[in-house]
Amino acid sequence: MKQAIIFNLTLSVLIAAMIVWFASCNKDKKEPDPDLSFNNLLGTWYFTEMISPEHSNANFFITFKPDNSYSYVNENETINGIFKIKEKVEQMQYSFVYVNDKNVATTYTYNATLYKMLASGGRDFDQMWLYHFESTNMSRFMAVHFYSGNELVKIFENLKKDAF
Repeated sequence: MKQAIIFNLTLSVLIAAMIVWFASCNKDKKEPDPDLSFNNLLGTWYFTEMISPEHSNANFFITFKPDNSYSYVNENETINGIFKIKEKVEQMQYSFVYVNDKNVATTYTYNATLYKMLASGGRDFDQMWLYHFESTNMSRFMAVHFYSGNELVKIFENLKKDAF
């Protein structure tokens, strides 16, 4: 009888030790939170359409603020809303070829970061995918894709921080 009590007590201690060990291992394997910072998006980004070399007309702009709010202004309306970044994909590389009026081609290579966002406030979109492009010479621009569900409803390219 004494041996049965000692065996049961030893077995109980062994089981408790294994539970504690398994629980502590699970804490060690926790994935780090993804970096969803968006400091390079902050500010006002303008889409401009050239009228003449001396003058441009800003058709619309979008402003991102540190409190996760945004304002989108176009010819017809102003949309104010909140955004939440759900995914950030960094260091995609894109190359663009520009051919000038003398048929001379220049290739520009940019590193891009894609921000997939949920967005409130818009009538015809509930998601924004922002592609932030930055080159080695620090020129930057952005492209915005507006989605309603899985359907692409608008694309704005070549947004820049400087309107004129």
